Amino acid sequence: MMNVPTKIYTPEELSELLHLHYQSILAEIHRGNLQAYKLKGKYRISEDQLLEYLKKNLAN
Repeated sequence: MMNVPTKIYTPEELSELLHLHYQSILAEIHRGNLQAYKLKGKYRISEDQLLEYLKKNLAN
């Protein structure tokens, strides 16, 4: 059975939540550091993907 994420974020929402510029979020996606998928041509980031990204980057 597939786990359904509790929250899906847009890059705009993450930029506000993390206090980062929107372009910084997009750059992390394009570099492959933040996993995202496209839905109707726009990026979406699951809560699980965000938590994984934060774990990797807070450990450094």
